[in-house]
Amino acid sequence: KTVFTSGKEISTGSRNYYLVEPIRWRVLYENDTSLVLIADMLLDAIPFNFSREEHMLIDGVRIPANDWEHSNIRKWLNSEFYNISFDEYDQKRIVTTKISNDKNSGYYQKRDAKPTLEKVFLASHLEIQGFKFGCGITTDYSRARGAYSSTSSSHTGHGDWWLRSPGNVGASVENVDRRGVCDLKPFCNYVDDTSASVRPVIQILK
Repeated sequence: KTVFTSGKEISTGSRNYYLVEPIRWRVLYENDTSLVLIADMLLDAIPFNFSREEHMLIDGVRIPANDWEHSNIRKWLNSEFYNISFDEYDQKRIVTTKISNDKNSGYYQKRDAKPTLEKVFLASHLEIQGFKFGCGITTDYSRARGAYSSTSSSHTGHGDWWLRSPGNVGASVENVDRRGVCDLKPFCNYVDDTSASVRPVIQILK
């Protein structure tokens, strides 16, 4: 499920009420047996990781802060988001997907990271190429959570949204911008940015 406000203006310190509606999905790509779907709107604003330090120390090993496998956003998508958004019937339809994190999956990715198994994930730079619906519109809920929302006349309400591909430094990650564009040389946000939105991806059986 996703949440929208009742239409009343959101203000700091106020109590806001939200309407809960089904998430709408678009087909990102497909094969003979399944569909890979991406959320139609930008559902929340979650940092990729909590610290802007270039590396995290995990079990004595220095891991780049933009590493998908060890990211806060991956944990959130596959726990809190997954459990709240999908009932038992929906969860049975969602396929555990083996996703690639090799150096060809992102513009700035310089190392082959191992593949991971996911119920919910973010698109990579490679997977988003050719996607016709890159413009992501924020919900009232995501804006209340801190999501950036453009006020320009040509992109009103559009936000920037995370990919899982590493950025140009160890503490940044690729984004799709408010124009819906992931350029050949994409722009990036720092991992602790709280204004970049989340546009989840799942795979379901046909």
